[in-house]
Amino acid sequence: MASSESTSSAESSTTTSNTSSAASSTTATSSTSATVTSSVAKSISSAASSATSSNVSSSVSASSSSETASSTSASAGSATSSATTTSSTSSNASSATSSSTASAVDSSVALSNSDSSSTSSGSEDEQQSSESMTDSTATSEISSSAAAVTSVADSSTTLVNPTSEELDQAKQIALTTYEETKVAQTLAAVDAASTVNGHTIPDGYTVVYNQDGIIMAVNGTISGTAVTGVTSAIAYLDDRSDVTALYIVSSMNGSNMPTKIYFQATISSTTELNQYGGYDIPVKTTVPSGGLSTFALGIKTTGSASYFDYSIEDGAIVPSAETASVTVSSNQTGTFTYTVNGGTPETGTYGNALTDIKVGDAVVITPGNIKGYTYTQSNGTFTAASNPVANGDEVTYTAATATATINVNYEDYFGNTIATSTQYTGTYGDAVKNLTTGALSVSGYKLNVADASNKPATAVTIGLDADGNGIATDANGTAVTSITLYYRTDVTLTISGSKVYNGMDNDGGMDSAADDPNDLNNIVFTDQNGNVIPVDLASLNVVSTEDVFYYDSPNVGTYPDAIGFGAARAKIISSLTKYNATIANSGAGDLTITAAPITATISNPTSVTYDGSSHTTVPTVTYTRDDGTPSDTPLPDMPSWTADDFEYVSADRTVSSSVTDAGTSTQCNFLRLVWQS
Repeated sequence: MASSESTSSAESSTTTSNTSSAASSTTATSSTSATVTSSVAKSISSAASSATSSNVSSSVSASSSSETASSTSASAGSATSSATTTSSTSSNASSATSSSTASAVDSSVALSNSDSSSTSSGSEDEQQSSESMTDSTATSEISSSAAAVTSVADSSTTLVNPTSEELDQAKQIALTTYEETKVAQTLAAVDAASTVNGHTIPDGYTVVYNQDGIIMAVNGTISGTAVTGVTSAIAYLDDRSDVTALYIVSSMNGSNMPTKIYFQATISSTTELNQYGGYDIPVKTTVPSGGLSTFALGIKTTGSASYFDYSIEDGAIVPSAETASVTVSSNQTGTFTYTVNGGTPETGTYGNALTDIKVGDAVVITPGNIKGYTYTQSNGTFTAASNPVANGDEVTYTAATATATINVNYEDYFGNTIATSTQYTGTYGDAVKNLTTGALSVSGYKLNVADASNKPATAVTIGLDADGNGIATDANGTAVTSITLYYRTDVTLTISGSKVYNGMDNDGGMDSAADDPNDLNNIVFTDQNGNVIPVDLASLNVVSTEDVFYYDSPNVGTYPDAIGFGAARAKIISSLTKYNATIANSGAGDLTITAAPITATISNPTSVTYDGSSHTTVPTVTYTRDDGTPSDTPLPDMPSWTADDFEYVSADRTVSSSVTDAGTSTQCNFLRLVWQS
């Protein structure tokens, strides 16, 4: 950065005075001339503009009511001044000598380059003082201005990077001080050694971005509503290893993307630093000759890319409202609410970036409630920054501890309790529980998991009610406080059959006797305790051809293993859904045929006249079944009756085979049938 110091030239300071003669001449290096040096790297009209490398100087002349001041510029040669006081301004680095004549010069204030020197001579009665004096009042007032002020000499003051207003104020103070003290005042305006966060900013560069450890600067001139002459850009990074690229681009379009890239730098751990310890941002596209009234700065990190819009207003860089990247993540799906600057709550979705949030906005995140969970936040309240990392909020949901207990009952299919109830307690979040797995073993019973009655117990889930309390639901989705497991009763079946004689057998038609079509109705199933177990064989479509029966006699008696069942056996067992059934003795059973109960009625007895001979007769006999068989149903294989089939019973209960001469006609009171088969 260029800098200059203002000096009142005291070298070779020799004064020759003649108190009696006004015509005598005095040559001296004037210590009463007020020299103000302005070497400003940035244009005085704007602190954001850059200056050329040449020194800038200016001069101001002022006079009181009784004094006049004149100023003239001298060329680069030497000159001699006689009986005058000269205020000079030079734009080159060589010494300058100027001369002029004025009636009063004690109120002049001159601004000159710090590298130039001023030499003046004047008459003794016109020159008020040959000493340099320090005016503490002026120095104090100048120091109070917005620009930094440093005292260089007793009558000299240096302004650091002053604005035009600050320089005008300093000039006025110096002029007032001189009028009051008649002591020359020297003002020097210099560039400070420009540093930002410890980084040297080259002459002619203006910092356009300084946030979150990132500094970006451009050269050129900023004035009015545009920055012009921009041909290069540099950047500095402090602890920002995540930055991979930097851009200076046109303003964002409707898709939030630039239409043109002016400067672009790719940055990695191997990118070399420039002479200023920063990174060069090379030209990608030449900036238009008319400059830029709006532009954007882009910062790409390992996680995302952000662009920030700027405009030039009244010679200053004004940041547009920068869009902030804000994302709320979570270990659960769902929504949350958020407010921006205390406004109306809005709804966001976990994992989706929020829109319309600007850098500087106050953001408050309120996670959504998920039944059965509590949550924590990493960054629920923050001020949106340009760095997306600072804007993130991580919401972590943790399942709440909620349990539910149900009673498990044990019954057979007849409603009998077969074991003491137990309890199952589950916790919300547990896997679905199958209560039939590993269920209680009960002697004499068997749990059949496939039974429809046990389906509700196969999938018990612990959920939450509206208040967040644990609640159990069964496989049907029904809320339950108890579940019953149904067990089949163990039975060993014995098959037997019994029928009353009807003259039919069941031998597959191998003899003349007909096969009994009703034999299935004569089968009885009993358990190991003698209890009859009902089996509806007709509904199972069991037929005798399925190797059910075989006996080849219709007569009364017992026929071992006459009942087999064969293929029908599986049908019988599967039909007994309330039992865990097996069939004893391989399913074979005995068939018993009992005698048919009948009544014989004797009618139409024969009457004979006593003749002293023995008499017999064959009366009429009719039969009826006592087991309910209709009377008109013929009885098979009934015998033909003879006199030998009857006996005669007298009134005194005497039985004889015939009637003899008994002396009366009433000797035979009863005729009895002897046949009983």
